Amino acid sequence: AAAAAAAAAAAAASTAASPSRPLVLRVGSAKPLIYDEIRLPCEVAVRALGEYTMRGESSRISSEMSIHSLQDECGWLVFAENTSRLSTMSVMIDASQSFNLLASRRCMETVDAVPPRHAQLLQVFSFCSNQGSSLRMQTQCQSLLGGGEMHSPPLECAMHSAVPASY
Repeated sequence: AAAAAAAAAAAAASTAASPSRPLVLRVGSAKPLIYDEIRLPCEVAVRALGEYTMRGESSRISSEMSIHSLQDECGWLVFAENTSRLSTMSVMIDASQSFNLLASRRCMETVDAVPPRHAQLLQVFSFCSNQGSSLRMQTQCQSLLGGGEMHSPPLECAMHSAVPASY
């Protein structure tokens, strides 16, 4: 499972990286890993990371909206799923009280509007030292009629873009 998530993350990194801002993939394993580079569309990588994150804890916002989070050996992943046909899902994350973590979006406070029938990898928090770390995260979610995709701060990486939800 970790290898599949690592492969998906590698695909996202290879697709989303740019010469001015390369992405680094960190993989942890108790056993040796053998890997090959596989280039996939970023959407496939986001979906794979979403499926992986759904193995963790889930918070139902409504019958059609959920926030999924997963902690593994490398950090935390936060993923939103909006299966509503009409409503946009607004999600605010505040992890500013955390320490020794790096946020994949370079900011510990984010606000996103996930369009109807879409899903989004909201944040990936990675450990930045072996000195211990702590995640203190508050989320606020609401359902909004209409509205489009919105992100604050603006997205710098395709791996955080909303993708059509898979059913």
